[in-house]
Amino acid sequence: MFNNLFIFNSKNVPKAAVFVCLLLILGSIASYFTYNIRLKEHQIYKIFHGAINADVLIVGSSRAQYHIDPVLIEARTGLKSYNIGISGGGSSHQLFILEQYLKHNKVPKHIIINVEYQNLQENLFANKFDINMYELFLVEKDIFKLYSKQRLSRLIYLMIFPFEANDFFLFIPKDTSNGSRTFDRKYQDNEGLTTRSFTVYPDKESINLSKELIMLAKRNSQVTVVYSPELKLINNEREVIDALNIIMSDEQVKFYNHKHYLADTNYFFDAYHLNKIGRAKYTDNLIKLIFNK
Repeated sequence: MFNNLFIFNSKNVPKAAVFVCLLLILGSIASYFTYNIRLKEHQIYKIFHGAINADVLIVGSSRAQYHIDPVLIEARTGLKSYNIGISGGGSSHQLFILEQYLKHNKVPKHIIINVEYQNLQENLFANKFDINMYELFLVEKDIFKLYSKQRLSRLIYLMIFPFEANDFFLFIPKDTSNGSRTFDRKYQDNEGLTTRSFTVYPDKESINLSKELIMLAKRNSQVTVVYSPELKLINNEREVIDALNIIMSDEQVKFYNHKHYLADTNYFFDAYHLNKIGRAKYTDNLIKLIFNK
């Protein structure tokens, strides 16, 4: 049967077309189920399906994700802890994710927010608000609404070929660390970020986004804001820290500037992120500071 199918003959064209369509349909179905199985392991899926319900919630960018260990917090305090830090995500991403978390999960007792200089200048983040980061999760109503407004053509394409969705989140291994990540690697500075300084230009939109994030967090939870360690040099560091202090003072939340804590490359895997050793040491410091444990 199959030998005859692939011998070119005008009569066989409809059969070949049916065969190719059948392969595409079966491939789409297989990809769909594979993706859905994998998606259930990921942070975003758990947020939208109310599968976290933490007592202690950690919010921020990849620096929150890498720097604060919810597993260690949970072990020391007995409080269920989870990290919803988002790689490359600025204040707009953090605000959106926290809104969705609070909508679908119970309100945490304590929220730890990791801020940084990018919170004052949103366009410095790798992904200001790139909705492509969420196209794997179009089944969620709030993400679908975002997408339908901005990328209708892409939305239609993904509804036909769901297996073509952006793989942004799928490189993350199965969630065994309560949403956090770690990198057990010695320091590397391939871009010279440790010695190259730069200037931050705070803007009103970014400052307002940061305020919105904190206002939302403190609505029903105790909030602590930290600037976790980094090696990056900022020309106007005093201005940046002063601006953050004003925001925290206006919102009446505790703020700890730990930018220069652990100022040693042995604790980092790059200029922005702590390695496994640094994360353990910094989290231990936070547990003592916030929970007196």
